[in-house]
Amino acid sequence: MSQQRGVSRQSLIATTQFAAPAFLDTGSPALPYADDFDGSGDDDGRFPILPGVGRPRRRMLARPFVIGGTVVIVALLAGLGSCLAFGTSLNGKLYDNVYVNEQNIGGLTPDAARVALNARLAPYLDAPITLTNNGTQWMPKLADLGMRVNINRTVDEAYRAGRSGGPLGRLWRAVEMKQGAKQYVPLYLQVNEQTLATYLDGAQAQLGTLQRDASVAVKGNQIVVTPGTDGTKLDRDALEQQLLDNTAHLRPVSLALPVTFAKPTITTETAEQAKARAEALVGLPLSLTFNDKKWDVSRDELVGALRFNANLDTHIDAAALMPRINAIAGAVKQDPQNAVIGWDNHLVISQSAKNGQQLNVAETVSRIQAWNGDVRTIALPVEIAKPRITDDVGALGITTRLGVGVSNFSGSDAARATNIKVSASFLNDTVVAPGEVFSFLDSIGEISAARGYKDGYVILAEQTVPGIGGGVCQVATTMFRAAMYSGLPIEERNPHAYIVGYYQQGGYPIGLDAAVFSPGVDFKFRNETDKYMLIKTAIDSGNLSISIYGSDLSYKVDISDPIIRNKTKPPDDEYEVDPTLPSGAKKQVEFAKSGEDVALTRTVLSSDGKVVRQDTFNTHYQAWPNKFLVSKDTPPAKTVKATTAPNTPVAATKEPSQPTKAVPSPTTQATLPTKPPATPVPTKKP
Repeated sequence: MSQQRGVSRQSLIATTQFAAPAFLDTGSPALPYADDFDGSGDDDGRFPILPGVGRPRRRMLARPFVIGGTVVIVALLAGLGSCLAFGTSLNGKLYDNVYVNEQNIGGLTPDAARVALNARLAPYLDAPITLTNNGTQWMPKLADLGMRVNINRTVDEAYRAGRSGGPLGRLWRAVEMKQGAKQYVPLYLQVNEQTLATYLDGAQAQLGTLQRDASVAVKGNQIVVTPGTDGTKLDRDALEQQLLDNTAHLRPVSLALPVTFAKPTITTETAEQAKARAEALVGLPLSLTFNDKKWDVSRDELVGALRFNANLDTHIDAAALMPRINAIAGAVKQDPQNAVIGWDNHLVISQSAKNGQQLNVAETVSRIQAWNGDVRTIALPVEIAKPRITDDVGALGITTRLGVGVSNFSGSDAARATNIKVSASFLNDTVVAPGEVFSFLDSIGEISAARGYKDGYVILAEQTVPGIGGGVCQVATTMFRAAMYSGLPIEERNPHAYIVGYYQQGGYPIGLDAAVFSPGVDFKFRNETDKYMLIKTAIDSGNLSISIYGSDLSYKVDISDPIIRNKTKPPDDEYEVDPTLPSGAKKQVEFAKSGEDVALTRTVLSSDGKVVRQDTFNTHYQAWPNKFLVSKDTPPAKTVKATTAPNTPVAATKEPSQPTKAVPSPTTQATLPTKPPATPVPTKKP
């Protein structure tokens, strides 16, 4: 680290004082007044009398003053012009008589001043410095000690000498210095403290045993004292100041090193006492307690966290115990349990809420940090964690069912039916807070075998492959319908790549489906109210219904008939080899569908008939071929690689094959939950 210093001694600036210019009075001699013939000059305030004229006229007396004033003004202007010309001549030059030490660099340009200073300083800077101690001699140059003269800074300060203040003040000082007044500027030095310390470390090593304070440290699981020693001590600050003083005045440097014989500031006895205090602090385990539970921090753990300050005061650094503290926090933590609520013509509690608990880690650290060993037990600060949904269900503001979505899966195979039931069970009892954006994927959680999902065929990257979770999209579609008929704003909806015919059962229009895939392809809606919402699912005889409950919005929801454009025919049949199929087997997993573009418009009206929102949902369905899986020994008539539909999410879309069983007509579906009179009735319903 370089440190710049301007080194100077207080020097008086010699300033020549000038008397003010004398302006001579060139008018006529004073004359006696008419009433003062004795020459006393007592005129009583009257005008003087000129001989042979009588009383004078005023204009006769003004003429000599005008002439004299003119002469004075001309003289002043001439002097001012000379001064300005003199001031202009100093532009780009130092004022006269500017000194650095005893070298006059006044009147020079800055470049010339640098050359002059370098010429003067070069021999001095190249000469060695002599440092001595008891017959030992060191002869470094200033550069070896990290010291150098800052010529540029010195010349810059020399150029500014006399130039402060306003224009007239600067001109006046320039004139003064031209007449011999001196201005002294210090020599600016830079010190690289690291270079200086490195050199002095080497010198210190040759001075004999270095004075050393006693210390206490932790080595392994032991507390160890290093004794202090007497020795010589080089006074580095004093030496540095002497070097600066001599260099500032360019005096030859020959110095005896300022060395003293010193005893340790911290004695061995003091260190031993500190060790004894530390041993007492960590000698027994520290117990952290909560209720009837206890966690002991062992001696070795405490020793590892032991710290000593400069005065050998001891304390436990709680930060070193963070792994143990975090482990205790995990053992203490209990997540709060929301009240499970249901709907039976009104909101009911199915299961009461339960408080949780959590360790206040910051306060734990603070208590350990302040511990001084006077006790061996610290009570852990465990706080109550309140559930979001308490038994005070009235505070939720849920008073009515807003809307319902229905779909039928009675024609599905066992694996698909299981996946629908599992997904619906995870979705059931979801509570959506005011202003919260509901995420279908977040609500149902991970789709995995460990959580009850089954393997089946899914559409993955536009190919029919074995996978897990087939049927989850039907739950997402049903959830989409419930949100649509509730009149809620839809934040994210991804359609299927192709038309899924059984999603139109029950009178639902085409285009009212939603595909999901974890991660990244989700269905979301927003609770725009200031009350909570509840999602309930129900399954009865192959019918899945999803209801959204909340505060009464009195919305009327209308979904238009679909507008269909750009219909295309299905492509040729596709065949894929499935090595798991028995010899000669052929299985159809997809059914041909035409392609088309579909637009559905939803209009949400308030109770007074005003439009709350109107949004159009556009879907492009790709034309889709019949797809067959065949055994490896059955050559297909034609194999065509599937293409990616433009509206299919890049990640993938999971959707099972179409049900092979007959689907019951809407009249045989299960009765839906009774809806209160205030609930809006969709114009398109199953």
